Amino acid sequence: MKKDSTKVKWMPILLVGFLSLLLLLLVYMFGVSIIGKANYTAIVDYFSGHFGLSLGVFLYSYILDTLILPISSDLVWVIAAALNMWWAVFLVGTASFLGGLTSYGLGILIKRIPQIKRIAERINGKWSAYINAYGSVFLYLAAILPLPFSTICMASGIVGIEPKKVVVPTLFRYLHALIYYLLFRAGLLLA
Repeated sequence: MKKDSTKVKWMPILLVGFLSLLLLLLVYMFGVSIIGKANYTAIVDYFSGHFGLSLGVFLYSYILDTLILPISSDLVWVIAAALNMWWAVFLVGTASFLGGLTSYGLGILIKRIPQIKRIAERINGKWSAYINAYGSVFLYLAAILPLPFSTICMASGIVGIEPKKVVVPTLFRYLHALIYYLLFRAGLLLA
């Protein structure tokens, strides 16, 4: 009997996601405890006064959830945790949702490059059942856990996951924003 090569091992994926979340929160708590709450407040006030806190938070989240960059969009919570909870969740959630959809669209455009198209066709030829079965699951995980969200959204566009299978998981960035706001506020209180 041949072993099914499309079987996903979920435990390592979830473990990496939750360990990343824990590490991010610990680094944040450690950073705030080093600089002190008064200095943290002064930094937030500086950004707010010079750059417009809401616009800065929105643009940071949008850009990092659109492009594949070697920095986490979750670092926005260092500043966004100082905002009103519902405003912060709306700003970051909307920016992240739009960034994910933009990244997906960029993936569709990138697929038009002949070399990328050939690679995508090979991937789809070999993994199409896997992509169709689990593609949106990875989007849900990336939307909630600190996994490379923009990378997974862009890859979804490249391999041709249907738009309706991308939009709904991407909306989970609002839940992501709420969870992270609460965790970072708790970290600020514990620091």
